[in-house]
Amino acid sequence: SAASDVYKRQAIDAVLDIFPIGHSLKDEPVLISQLVRVSIYGMASVNAEILVSRMAFTDEQLARLQEGFARSVPPAREGLMMNRSTIGESVLVLDSLTDPLLAFYNSGGRPSQWQWFADHATKPFKALSGFSILDRIVVARFFREVFDYARESMETGRASSTDRFDNILEDVPMFRAPMASVLLPALGRVYESEWRVRARLDAAHAAMAVERFRLAHGRLPRTLEELVPALIDAVPPDYFNDGEPLTLHVEDDESVVVYSYGSNRRDDHGVRDHREAKDDIAFKVASPAARGGPQIAPEPGE
Repeated sequence: SAASDVYKRQAIDAVLDIFPIGHSLKDEPVLISQLVRVSIYGMASVNAEILVSRMAFTDEQLARLQEGFARSVPPAREGLMMNRSTIGESVLVLDSLTDPLLAFYNSGGRPSQWQWFADHATKPFKALSGFSILDRIVVARFFREVFDYARESMETGRASSTDRFDNILEDVPMFRAPMASVLLPALGRVYESEWRVRARLDAAHAAMAVERFRLAHGRLPRTLEELVPALIDAVPPDYFNDGEPLTLHVEDDESVVVYSYGSNRRDDHGVRDHREAKDDIAFKVASPAARGGPQIAPEPGE
């Protein structure tokens, strides 16, 4: 009905309107802003998954939603979302380690005795212990590895393992570089968060193409390659599976799951369950029966 079409159009608008909120943070140089940005994009994917699993859409409506996801973020080869903010974060961390108490004083406008304490009272202790110097060395080495990781990821289109960052911290006892040991572990995962949301958006884009294929042909594709070039230009790569294509899984009730292997780089058949160490990044479209009717185009003359 016309009322139903209006409702569906509004629902699609609501999902696609999430992306500009994330885009508004694009130029923010602070890392937390980019983490919020990728989380917002993830929210768009979650809401789209709910939408296409509860309502039966026409090909035109699905095409509009699919196109919105195709344009949601720039290709990785044009630059990763985390690059600018990671540079900014490296400057902030190194600056804070130059003199933590002085940084604390400057950021909060504390009384002058704090500045005197930072300038004078702590210097002999830091000189003897080597804390401040070793912290800065570890941080500099760590961010050099992060930037190398980002460059390699852009060139290969793959989410390399972040274990290399853990190895840097394992080489240094925590008591010798306490600030670095506290601040750096989480920073080693920031690019992984971007690759995860990219995989999620790619899976959503491909899953919508699968649903459009079902509408047009009355069956599901055997592989994602059947969607090329009519519905997608190419099968998106799985960043966590050496750039191999994303995986298509059809469940017994004809629900469709398109997924990436995720951070554990193992095929868990589209399942994410931390209790069982399963970590696939999946986008699922429920079977037509679960949406109240078959999502199949009528044959000519019907």
